[in-house]
Amino acid sequence: MSDYEVIKEGYWNCPNCQTRNQGSAMACHACGATRGEVEFFYDEQAPAITNAAEIAKAELGPDWLCAYCGTSNEAGKTVCKQCAGGNDQGRKRAQEDLPPDGKRPTPKSQPGKRSVDSAAPSPAQGIPPMAKYGCAGILIFLAILCVLALWEKSYQAEIVATKWERTVGIEQYMPVRHQGWKSQVPIGARTLKEETKIRTYRDVLIGHKDVTESYSERVRVGSRRVKKGVKSLGNGRFKESYGDEPIYQTRQKTRRVSKPVYRKDPVYDTEVTYEINEWKEVETRRSAGTKELPSWPTTGLSGAVSPAPPIGTRREGKRTEKYTVSFKLEKDPKSYEVFEIHKKPIDSAFFLKLRTGTRWAAIYDGLGNLLELRSPEGGSPSSGPTKSAP
Repeated sequence: MSDYEVIKEGYWNCPNCQTRNQGSAMACHACGATRGEVEFFYDEQAPAITNAAEIAKAELGPDWLCAYCGTSNEAGKTVCKQCAGGNDQGRKRAQEDLPPDGKRPTPKSQPGKRSVDSAAPSPAQGIPPMAKYGCAGILIFLAILCVLALWEKSYQAEIVATKWERTVGIEQYMPVRHQGWKSQVPIGARTLKEETKIRTYRDVLIGHKDVTESYSERVRVGSRRVKKGVKSLGNGRFKESYGDEPIYQTRQKTRRVSKPVYRKDPVYDTEVTYEINEWKEVETRRSAGTKELPSWPTTGLSGAVSPAPPIGTRREGKRTEKYTVSFKLEKDPKSYEVFEIHKKPIDSAFFLKLRTGTRWAAIYDGLGNLLELRSPEGGSPSSGPTKSAP
């Protein structure tokens, strides 16, 4: 099917009485008003013009508007039918290329006129309402979160309880048993056992074989007529352009192909069981309290020893500490327990200030996160999120 064109008659709306008129009409059939500078609209449902004389009129070109009285005149006329003004002073209507649906992206507005197309939604109005509301809702939600995160409110807080815990790991220098591949055994280790084991596999090409495999292929199975565009001829008629568009289908096919064949061959290595002298945590000492001042558990050991101590030598290892305080807010019977501020653990220096019975300004943001415990006397503040406020 080859490309071809069809001419159809459009319509215009009378600016005087809003009556819809055929595109070729030179005056309103309802009130008799002469067709002046009106907007032509495309009618997709209109039948194709087949009369040779009408086709010739349509292809004659756009009509022109008289410079003296504004009357619309056909392209072939040299003088205005209303006032006899010459066409040399007149203004030709513009021809316009439109999308296949014939709708203008931004409809022209004319005073006193409301056309059928003017009620059509703009691209922005074409967004589904739920999508528009959804996007707006997300933006509003994010804005609220930002406002709440920046908003601050102070509550009076009283420390009602404190507790602390400190631990010290006890390490002993001793033989420790490990397993590993021979190439990974550290220097100074004592080998206890060696065993040959499969460490991995490798692919070995042993030949090829012909196999049948399936594959998909897009095949053209025909064509269909599609509208490529619409052109306003500037005289109340519109030209539709059609062309061929191929139609494809995805079909499954088979073919014979040669594929490589591999064998999985094991790769052997030596696994070693060995011992090496190293420090290993064997015990943990703990101390805890509530009203007492924090102290480290006694170990009777030192953290520093010689580089190669005798087997069985002990030393202090890793130390940990955790400080927790509970407080009540004004007019709130609940108590809130915190052990970190601003995602950082409470340190010992600040913990010593948070004694039972002392009062602090608890600063919260709008999301209920504790930002600071600030001394009413202007002491060192502490900031960071912990537990939500009521």
